[in-house]
Amino acid sequence: NVKVMSLDLADLSSVDAFADRIASEKIDVDIFVNNAGVFRQPGRKTKDGFELVIGTNYIGVFRLTGKLVGYLSSLPHPVYYMNTVSVVFRTARKIDFGDFYFEKRYSDLAAYSRSKLCLAIFSRALARSLSDTNLAVYMIHPGVSMTPLAADAYGRGVSFLANRFRGLFNSPEKSSLAPFYILAKQPPAGSLAGPSGFFGVWGY
Repeated sequence: NVKVMSLDLADLSSVDAFADRIASEKIDVDIFVNNAGVFRQPGRKTKDGFELVIGTNYIGVFRLTGKLVGYLSSLPHPVYYMNTVSVVFRTARKIDFGDFYFEKRYSDLAAYSRSKLCLAIFSRALARSLSDTNLAVYMIHPGVSMTPLAADAYGRGVSFLANRFRGLFNSPEKSSLAPFYILAKQPPAGSLAGPSGFFGVWGY
């Protein structure tokens, strides 16, 4: 049985409404995966005025998680909470709080990697703070996956090349295995699971 609920991570009022509905309807949750994200959105902002990539990939997820933690930790069984990061967060070695939203100088990859680095730091800290509860927080990453997220952002030329060299990327099916790995292997909370080949770019 599939139930569809509306959630826009680029609109904090939508985030709040979604989280409130989960709690008010007492929806039972075993596994929660935050997977939505955006890339390459120069000049665009969320409804609340944040740069769109950081506002969606990090601030929206941060707000959603904060709203859900109380309810999820009250459930009488284990809950697996997974935030999707990216191996590119390793390139964001320093967070410039003087230009956190890249208002002075915008970079597609830098904004994306910063959003994922912030999410990774938050996820690790949250996992530690919830270590004595039923709620286990993890990070997952898909590697470089053959989806429209980046390819379409750069137009038809990049999409064409990406499809021609499909063997250099993970398929969406292979990229979606990380949550199942966590459920099967039960690594410590705060762990990062994703493809193991070539710096985490592809593989199982």
